[in-house]
Amino acid sequence: MLRQALIIIFLIYVLQSTLAWLQIKRAYKIINDVRAQHSGENCRMVTGTGRTKFFLIQKGYYLILVVNEEDEILDYYSMEGFTVFATPTKKEQYIGMTLDEVEATFKKKNAKRAIADAKEQLSILRENALQPDEL
Repeated sequence: MLRQALIIIFLIYVLQSTLAWLQIKRAYKIINDVRAQHSGENCRMVTGTGRTKFFLIQKGYYLILVVNEEDEILDYYSMEGFTVFATPTKKEQYIGMTLDEVEATFKKKNAKRAIADAKEQLSILRENALQPDEL
């Protein structure tokens, strides 16, 4: 009986790991496609993750953003959900808006955390960027 339970737990673990790997593979495909689409443009790609600090059952939120120097969004993909079946989807309604405008439209905590994470990443990228006189 114990052996059967352990085998079932192991199979569930393997299935979960496989599905998580496929989800990550889908996200990286989108990232690579977006990177290729915007190569040569004066813009930056950032990601943001909105998740809870404690073990609570809430939707996870993941953003892939391409932002120009004026903080205008050129491309926006988000992935949200409870399970590994969530896929990145393009949100056309946010393209052309600034990061602050998008943040003002969010109501969920995880979405706000994700955009704040992306804004922080963008500011770090801009601080660490080489200035023209440093080249």
